Amino acid sequence: MIGVVVMARAPVPGAAKTRLEPLLGAEGAARLQGELIRHTLAWSAAAAPTWLALTPPDAAFEGLVPGRVERFAQADGELGARMAAAAGHILAVHDGPVAVIGTDAPLLGPRHLAAAEAALAAGHDAAIVPARDGGYVLIALARELPAAFELSAPEWGGRRVLELTRRALQQAGLTVAILDAVRDLDTPADALALRADPRCPAALRRALEPLVSIVVPVLGEEAMIGGLLDHLASLPGRWERIVADGGSSDRTCELAGAHPSAPRIVHAPRGRANQMNAGAAVAGGEVVLFLHADTRLPAGAHASVTAALADPALLGGNFALRFDGEDRFSRLLGRWYALQRRAGIYYGDSAIWLRRAAFERLGGYRPLPIMEDYDLVRRLQRDGPTRCLPGPARTSARRWERYGLARTIGSWVVIRWLFIAGVEPRRLARLYPHAR
Repeated sequence: MIGVVVMARAPVPGAAKTRLEPLLGAEGAARLQGELIRHTLAWSAAAAPTWLALTPPDAAFEGLVPGRVERFAQADGELGARMAAAAGHILAVHDGPVAVIGTDAPLLGPRHLAAAEAALAAGHDAAIVPARDGGYVLIALARELPAAFELSAPEWGGRRVLELTRRALQQAGLTVAILDAVRDLDTPADALALRADPRCPAALRRALEPLVSIVVPVLGEEAMIGGLLDHLASLPGRWERIVADGGSSDRTCELAGAHPSAPRIVHAPRGRANQMNAGAAVAGGEVVLFLHADTRLPAGAHASVTAALADPALLGGNFALRFDGEDRFSRLLGRWYALQRRAGIYYGDSAIWLRRAAFERLGGYRPLPIMEDYDLVRRLQRDGPTRCLPGPARTSARRWERYGLARTIGSWVVIRWLFIAGVEPRRLARLYPHAR
């Protein structure tokens, strides 16, 4: 019977699945690695005698390894040397061929192992299950075959691993069976494809979802907080909800604390900048999304953010915005907002989101009484690209209606240019009292 050795890196933040950190963050990538180890060992140990070749620290694997799976430390050196040593270790103690696998292929399973074993039984010296990126996810050996692992370190990191391994085996006079390919999990694009694949186990699909922290600054929102939290609880995706209170004297915090979604409540000095910074300081998500209490996100908000994160260069952005109401005022206001967004101008009512690392690098919101959102956007855009995500998000136009379209748009333009010109924000706040 074929034996299996699973090569696994310890699920340690910053050292595991690092290419997925733009999507999941270091903690999320390590959590995913733990689920991959658990999944791989579970199916392998049920199908064949299995050994785990691990990297330190051993304690990181606690709770992930079935009792019938023996563990041993990987050898030192580059990947080929470590794989060769692991295969040799098992061939010395197991009466039969051996398959070497990693933990990066959620769709690899018993049928692939059986196909590899059948290929060896038919007389092949080796059998390989390719990955779609030019590498492979399983190599089965009838006996010790040093030629299978003699690639150089740069070659192991390239896209020709399968081709070069096959050539090396053939040049050594050995036969190799190439089996059906499967997708492995290395990049954010791989993660998005596997998360949408129903064959991927549910626990892994959940681990592939980035955590998005929603921070809602509130002050005296007793009438609105329940409906807002109901809305957030209804959204698909993996969310963390944080209510950042600026000193409400009504029942806002009481009602938020009693809500079934159990949002985290933080307290900060009054002022949206202070409150949003306080919320972001306790956020656990790879992405922080700042949401005004009168704005509602689109149902596909999490999917849109996740897809955007597949671009590692993208730092954040906002959502397309529509103002509630089918009246002419709301429609024209929405069109003006969309026109501004094409010019790179947007504000907090369109649900600003950004990677937590980018937010921290920028130092968060500056404590301004007005234009703190636009100030953050300007600094973010100087730091890297942003994107307006589809939606739309919806917000209320009622607070603007009594000022009329011309005065509303005119005040937006005048205040923005005065801010850019360096006028003291406290003076601008006096010119724009209805902005809060």
